[in-house]
Amino acid sequence: MLIFIYRLFLTVIYRRKSILQYLSEVNILKTFDAIFVTPRGFEHEVAGEIITFVSHGEKFCGHSAIRFPDIDGVPKMIEAVTAGVGFSPYDKYDGEPCMTVLTIEVTDEQYSAMVEEAKRIDAGDYSYGWKECAAGGIADNLGETIGEAVSFILHCEGNSMDCSEVYTRIIRKACVRFLDGYDANAVTPERAFKNTLIQSVAGNLKVVKVSYPE
Repeated sequence: MLIFIYRLFLTVIYRRKSILQYLSEVNILKTFDAIFVTPRGFEHEVAGEIITFVSHGEKFCGHSAIRFPDIDGVPKMIEAVTAGVGFSPYDKYDGEPCMTVLTIEVTDEQYSAMVEEAKRIDAGDYSYGWKECAAGGIADNLGETIGEAVSFILHCEGNSMDCSEVYTRIIRKACVRFLDGYDANAVTPERAFKNTLIQSVAGNLKVVKVSYPE
């Protein structure tokens, strides 16, 4: 913070720029949390066990969600659970020992785009996507082509979403290459977790902190 103030002072004094001009040129960065919870921490244990089984997520990928520290001044989490799809309390999984958290840094513009997508999903009155879970499991076990065919047959492009579809659609607002060409309806939490790390290594997402289950 002191370095930022010092640079601001030098810019204003020596380059004769106004503070507003300087701030407009600074690329403001924000962070959000990508959440992955094992079945023990997933409020619907049976659903979590099923999702973990079909996605081979034996360690920590039974459920995915995204936490935003600021949506119109309020911290919120967006997720899909069997009770419905939409915003949940930000601290819902706090203290849960079987939760993996990836803290990701994005630009202010990317953050705003993600928040708008989260709001759109929350307002969409979506039901939980059991069909999407099936398509994702088949894709992981039998291949992407078959999984997407099942997604088409089951009409997964309707008014339902599962947790990893919500995650994928929001993350793509910050990283267009996230599972590029892959049907969001056929993504499992395990695949979403792995591709988040892959995109970080590739430089398309910036994971600044990882907190694994104890």
